[in-house]
Amino acid sequence: MRDTTKNIKTSKVMGKLKSKIRYYVHGDSIETDPEKYYCSGCDLFGKKEHFSGECRIEDQLERYSRSIVSWKQLHMSTSGKYIRPAGCFNLFASMKAPKVKTSPFYNWLVKQTRRDDIIGDLACDILRDRKFPKEEYQREKIASYIRLQPHSCNEALGSLDEAWTEFKKNKKSREGISSKLRYEILKRDNFLCNLCGQGPEDNVKLEIDHKIPVAKSGDNNSTNLWVLCFQCNRGKGTDSL
Repeated sequence: MRDTTKNIKTSKVMGKLKSKIRYYVHGDSIETDPEKYYCSGCDLFGKKEHFSGECRIEDQLERYSRSIVSWKQLHMSTSGKYIRPAGCFNLFASMKAPKVKTSPFYNWLVKQTRRDDIIGDLACDILRDRKFPKEEYQREKIASYIRLQPHSCNEALGSLDEAWTEFKKNKKSREGISSKLRYEILKRDNFLCNLCGQGPEDNVKLEIDHKIPVAKSGDNNSTNLWVLCFQCNRGKGTDSL
């Protein structure tokens, strides 16, 4: 938080140190009122109780980290105009985020991000989702979480079903398709999608798909592989062809 002229009261509290301006990061206490701390989420000062009830400690620590980065960038870009006293007290400076125990399914799924299929899409999505239930062991509870998401769709649930089936079958990352084999399949199929006929000239992303999914005992034999564009591959989902 930077000192501004919009709020005279806040400006007086923060004050200017000679030609310098005091910058508050998330959790910094006010020198003139040590019982109040700055909240970057609300852009105001509040008592300690405000932070314990607002959100999880993991989120508080992330805000603190982002605030530190923002302050350092501003401090450097303005040649030190904005300062933060080295000895200032902060609620979160000495805290560490509690370690979250992750389930075997989550640990397996996050290793699938390089796949060109719906399981790879799901793996990428959950890595971006900070609230995903990483510790959950039950498929139905994970499915319930996905259903509650604003942009949830049947394809996402289908991805979960296929991922869960494959995980239960071998509980390890599947053998990937080598770059050499990937190129051979693309060349064999003339660099065109087998369902819609589009290719690179149509500005589509081409992927190597398993006709029979790995979760249904499909393998990486060239007879089980073909080229699909991104849209057709997602439309095919978990169906076998």
